[in-house]
Amino acid sequence: MAAYYDIASAADFAALFDGLMVGDKPTASHSSYYVLFLHLDSMAPEDGASAEHMNATMNAQINRACAFFQEKYGLSFTIDPERSDLTVLNLAAAVAGQGNKKLYVIVDEYDRAANSMMFSSPVAYLREVRRQLRAKSPVTSALRGLYSTFKKIGDGSAMLGLEQFRTFTTGITPLALADASVFNVGLYVSILPEMAGAFGFLDTEVWDAIRVADKVPDDMQLGVFELLKRFYNNLRFYTADGPRLFHPMLTMAFFNRIQSSSSFRDAILGGLADGEDDDYFGSFLDNYNVTSSQSAVNFLVNHALAVMPFTFDDVCAEGGVAAVSLFQKPFSFQDLLLPPADSVNGLEQVRLFLTYYGVLYCTDRKLVRQADGSRRHVFVISASNNVGRMASSPLRGALSATGDQVVQLLRAPTPALARITGSTERGLNEAGFQFGARVFFEAWVRRDDLQVTVEAKSSIQDGHSRCDLVLHQEALDEIILFELKRIPVSCLDYKALTAPRGFKTPLKAFLKGDDVTTAVADDTILDLPLVEDYELNGETAPEGTRYHARDVVSGGSVALKRYKQNFSLSGNVRHLFGVLLVHNHIVVVKGDV
Repeated sequence: MAAYYDIASAADFAALFDGLMVGDKPTASHSSYYVLFLHLDSMAPEDGASAEHMNATMNAQINRACAFFQEKYGLSFTIDPERSDLTVLNLAAAVAGQGNKKLYVIVDEYDRAANSMMFSSPVAYLREVRRQLRAKSPVTSALRGLYSTFKKIGDGSAMLGLEQFRTFTTGITPLALADASVFNVGLYVSILPEMAGAFGFLDTEVWDAIRVADKVPDDMQLGVFELLKRFYNNLRFYTADGPRLFHPMLTMAFFNRIQSSSSFRDAILGGLADGEDDDYFGSFLDNYNVTSSQSAVNFLVNHALAVMPFTFDDVCAEGGVAAVSLFQKPFSFQDLLLPPADSVNGLEQVRLFLTYYGVLYCTDRKLVRQADGSRRHVFVISASNNVGRMASSPLRGALSATGDQVVQLLRAPTPALARITGSTERGLNEAGFQFGARVFFEAWVRRDDLQVTVEAKSSIQDGHSRCDLVLHQEALDEIILFELKRIPVSCLDYKALTAPRGFKTPLKAFLKGDDVTTAVADDTILDLPLVEDYELNGETAPEGTRYHARDVVSGGSVALKRYKQNFSLSGNVRHLFGVLLVHNHIVVVKGDV
C-alpha cells in the first residue's frame, strides 16, 4: 500500500505492479500521496512492558518514522522528542505547505504494544486506560495521542491546508482503539462483505501451489490438499456467502517447510501414505508461528476465567453466535474482563475476542428472531478447523466449572464459597474482587437449570439496606447475604507485624500465592496490621492505634447483622458471610442464623 500510493515511488509503479490487477487497472489515487508508514511492532505480547515504557517506546518509534519521512521527502518540520502526536501534526502542516497537499498515514500492528500490556498485566492496563479517561488532556498515551491527532487532522484538514488526508490501520483486534476512545471516525472494513475474500487463499490458489511444489509427488497432491483443508481452511469473514479461505500465513509456512525440510516432508508424506490420523499430523501442523493465538488463550486461562463462568462448549461449540453490533462498535478490553451488566454474560465478547486471534472463525451471518419477537444480526462463530481446535484446547481444561455451583453454595456454603471466590480472585486480582464475584454469580444463575435470584447492590432503597451480594433460592425460600471486603496490597504494614524471625518472608509469599507449600492460619491473617493512615468506613484509627485486618472483618460483620435486620426480601436468611480478601488469600467469616 505504501508503494502503491507513494508519490516518491511513481517511477517504480510499473515495475512493482505490472501483471497484477491493481497495476493493470490502477485507481486515480495511485502514486499521488506523501506516505507516512508507521510499523508499531516495538514489543511482542510477552514482553510485559509498563505503561511508561510502552509510551516512551512508541513515541520514539513514531518519531523515528517521522524523521525518515522528513529525510525521504526533504521536508522541514519540528520533531518533538516527548510528544510524537505533535510531531505528526507538524508533519501534516509541512505537507500542507507543498504543491501536492495529500497525506496518507498507514499504521501496521497498531495494537502490538497495547496487547503486550493487556496480556501480561491486565490490571495495570485497565488502570492506565482509566487514568487516560480521567485525565483532562486527551494526550495521555502515545497511541491515544496518535489517533487523537488523526481525528484532529481529518476534522481540520481544510484549516491546515491539506487537500486530502487518509489513514489505514491494521492490527489483530480493535480493542485498543475502543480503549483509546478518541478515534470514533474510523470505518471497520473487516466486516464488509466486499472484503470477505481478501484475507486468505482460495481453494484454487492452494491447488496451484501444490501443483508447482516440486517436492510433492503427483499421487500425493490430493492428500496434501485435504490435509491442509482440515487444518487451515474454513475461514469465513463476517458474511454468509463469502468464500471459505485458507489461513495465509500457516499455508505459506507449510509450503516453505515441505520444500526446504526433508524431515518435515518425510513426516507429512509418510504419514499420508501410512494413513495416520489428525492427532499424528497435529504436532507438525500446529500454529507454532502464530503465537498471538496462544497468547490470547493463555490470557483468558490465566486472567479472565473469573468473569467467564461458561463451559468450554458454551464458548467454542459449533454454531455459537455473537452480535454484529459488537464489531460495528467494538467493545473495550474492560468489557471483556468486566462485562457490562446488559451484555450476554460477556460470552459474545469472549467469542469475538477469540475470533480476532484466529482461534474461532466466523462461518455465517444471519438475522435471528429473539424470544421477545425482536430481531438482530449475528455472526455464527465456530472452531472450524483443526488448528483452531488445538489452539483452544487449554480452555477445555480451564472452563471445567459446573452449572450447579450456586446451588451447592446454598446447600453447603463454606467449601463452595471458598472455591468460587478463590477462582474469581485469581482471575481478577486487584481489578475488582467484589465486582468479579457479582459477575460470576449473576452469570451462573442465568443458566436454565438454576432457580436462584441474584441481587448485587450497595445502596439503600425504600429504607432497606442492601449488601454486596444476595443469593435467593426461591423454591426453598432461602437467602444468603454477602459482605465483601478487600484490603489492598499497599495497605499491609509488614514492619509493624509482630512475628517470629524469618516468618515475614514466607508469609508474604503465601499471601501473594507464590508459595503454595506454606500454610498460614486465618487468625494470623486477621491479625495483620494495616498502615497508620488506613481508613475504615472513611475514618482513620484512633490516635496511638492502628487498624488490623480483623477490624475490617468486624466492620463487615456489623454490616451483615444490620442488613439481616433491615432486609427487604421475605425469606429465611440462612447464612451470613463476611468475605475478606488480603493479597490473594481469602478469609471467609461465616455466621449461621
